[in-house]
Amino acid sequence: MKHNLMQFIHQMDEIRLGKPWLGFSFKILLSRCPETKAFTSAGNNLFSPAQLLAHLTFWNRQIYTRVKTGIGPASDSHTDNWPENSKLKTQGWKEVIHEFDQAWVNLKTLLETKDDTFLDTTYSDPDFKKEFSYRFLLEGMIQHETYHMGQLAWALKMNNEKH
Repeated sequence: MKHNLMQFIHQMDEIRLGKPWLGFSFKILLSRCPETKAFTSAGNNLFSPAQLLAHLTFWNRQIYTRVKTGIGPASDSHTDNWPENSKLKTQGWKEVIHEFDQAWVNLKTLLETKDDTFLDTTYSDPDFKKEFSYRFLLEGMIQHETYHMGQLAWALKMNNEKH
């Protein structure tokens, strides 16, 4: 049975591509972000839209690896977690978005091979140094994506008012 797992996938698809209850998705927000503002921070010690996407891409890839192998190879302090705008500019805004989208497609495809029993299976977390269920991980992913989607909306609003 895949009911619970498919519910998770549906929620992530809504956050990424749909029209969730909160009114906007990543797709909607990204359509409002021109490349000229993608690498611009709304203020000191704040992340640019490109950095927010790269951060989420990094964690989607880490979750993919955890789901596939049971091991989380990277931690919060990994250098790819929050890359510098200068590095992201060399990739270009379209590529940053493409990698963000592809990381979710890859994870979604892997999750679709699982069933609901997988959700109660555990993995070892290197940051917390303990075992967690994949249900906990995937619920945390929804929370994490939603949190940073709010930051992206705020960053776009501030960048529009600033420039």
